[in-house]
Amino acid sequence: MDINILKEKWWYRLVKVAYFVALALFVLIAFVVVYDSAPYEVIDQKNSYVTCNSTQKSFYVSDLDIYISTDFNDVPYVLNDEKVLKKCRMESLVAGQISLDQMIELNNSRYQISNYEITTVYKLNRSYADVILENTAFIFFGLLFFEILRRIFFYITTGKFLIIK
Repeated sequence: MDINILKEKWWYRLVKVAYFVALALFVLIAFVVVYDSAPYEVIDQKNSYVTCNSTQKSFYVSDLDIYISTDFNDVPYVLNDEKVLKKCRMESLVAGQISLDQMIELNNSRYQISNYEITTVYKLNRSYADVILENTAFIFFGLLFFEILRRIFFYITTGKFLIIK
């Protein structure tokens, strides 16, 4: 079938409009994906540390098997506070700052007083090179898909291969 005859057919024009709407939608989604995949800072759980106020001794968060998170105001807090409190009390006992009876009383107390400070270290969640590579591949393969789709449709309707000169 000749391309000029196809241009007069309503279904051919409808398919072309649908193709360009889908392509425009893909480009819009690609912009959103690129914008949303930018690296951002997260708490480095391996290099952040907790310092006991009583002994000024520091422990890495990863060594204590705890997890630091942030609240809505970006204030860091420990999710499992009890491990840190016990570690700091144990260090105070070893340093001779509290007695064994005081430590037992503190461990059995319903009210736990925070005796430590959190020092957070931040890192990027991913590198810029990864972001650029992933987004370039996403856009390239998406546009390749639409080009293949266009050529297949052209071949089905005209019986000829699309050759761009």
